[in-house]
Amino acid sequence: MSKHFFKAETVDGLLQVQMGWDKPMQNFYCVIFKFEDEEKETLSTWEDPVYSNLNEPPQSLEYYLSVCKKLGLDIPHQMIDAIQWDGDFDIVNEERYWN
Repeated sequence: MSKHFFKAETVDGLLQVQMGWDKPMQNFYCVIFKFEDEEKETLSTWEDPVYSNLNEPPQSLEYYLSVCKKLGLDIPHQMIDAIQWDGDFDIVNEERYWN
């Protein structure tokens, strides 16, 4: 599984998206978390995401980007290209922070 992280301040507060390629499932994934405090990640932050692809059937990378856009997360083009690359070449164990 590749993991790409991007954090941004939105009208709904500080959000972090984790997107990437899930090799065993052979699809892209997206999970978005809200932070009450940028310096403090709590267990509840990770247990109660704002959005999780696990609640629906697999979707395209473009679909997940549209979910991010609706939540005010403008994903950098370099991150999008890297995630697409991961899917094209079945990349695992990639972890990058984009800000």
